[in-house]
Amino acid sequence: MLVEDPGAANFAAPMPAALGPLCIDCHLLANGGAADQLARLGQPFHRFDNALAPSELIAQHAPRLVAVGTSENPDGYGLRLIDTAREAGIPTVGLVDGPASAAYRFRGRGATATAHAPDHVLVPDEPTRQDYIRAGFAAGRVHAVGHPLYDRVRAARGELGRIPKEEWRRTLFPQIPAEPPLVLFLAELSSGLDEAMFRRSPDYTLHGRGISERRTDIVLEEVIDALAGLTPEPALVLRLHPKTRPADFCRYLVEIAAVSEGGSPWEAVMAADLVIGLSTILLVEAALLGRPTLSVLPRPTEARLLPTIAAGITPCATRRDEVASAVGRALREPAPLEAKLDRAFPPGGMARAASLLQAMLV
Repeated sequence: MLVEDPGAANFAAPMPAALGPLCIDCHLLANGGAADQLARLGQPFHRFDNALAPSELIAQHAPRLVAVGTSENPDGYGLRLIDTAREAGIPTVGLVDGPASAAYRFRGRGATATAHAPDHVLVPDEPTRQDYIRAGFAAGRVHAVGHPLYDRVRAARGELGRIPKEEWRRTLFPQIPAEPPLVLFLAELSSGLDEAMFRRSPDYTLHGRGISERRTDIVLEEVIDALAGLTPEPALVLRLHPKTRPADFCRYLVEIAAVSEGGSPWEAVMAADLVIGLSTILLVEAALLGRPTLSVLPRPTEARLLPTIAAGITPCATRRDEVASAVGRALREPAPLEAKLDRAFPPGGMARAASLLQAMLV
């Protein structure tokens, strides 16, 4: 099992433990952002050498099945590994953690979405499955199994919830006064396989301050300005994406109470009164951890990217006049009910994914 991206690492991390009881030996290989994320999760893995030919990697491990979580790189190692495994007659599986870039995830430099398609694709939910089918993948080869990470989040909620929110806040952000609400903003990358997706376009309904073309910057500007109009004004904490740095947001740091980076993001989530983001899966995790969430998106069509919006768990604002009122409502709303979360994101994704992988080995 090879992963190159933090999102794919989240999907794959629980799998070795789930496959062990099925008498399946899983070698988890990673590098780059995926390796960093697995280290943060405390999941053992092996680093792989990009300079090693995929055929040599296969010869080293002699796998009966190759599972790949690709990176947002059209020349990614995982795509070459899929092709090499297919040539060797080894079944292949793609691990997909969300709906973004369905038409590009296995395209590489090819002309079609299926240019480097594996034999099967595991996805977290039915809407994502439909995205892959629309992109040209055979319906019988795309399987909605849930997200293995969600089981891990649920288990963590019990542990983390033993510490009151106020204590998490004092421990992580001692420089922030205790009185104002604490809003955690989840940064995202402003680049990817479909570059146009991450830059200002004519169909944007949010415009920010007009000083940046980057998707995340535009939304962050809108959130900062909206919070400034509330009484009391919430304290804003910026949680960095694993692939971003404080310098990426240097023009905004004077308006931000604190920056959270490294380690598990879940502790910062537990300290927040409200978690705001765009379409990151961390918003789903925040909801599963029992925190109110809000998605602020630069265009309404992006609402399909976040499953908690469709489930009625995460409200969504896509216009400037909606953002401040949506924040105010979200700060007053109670945490999402566990029963509603369980209906939208059924537990057991780890076991379902492991069972499918086992069936592919028969």
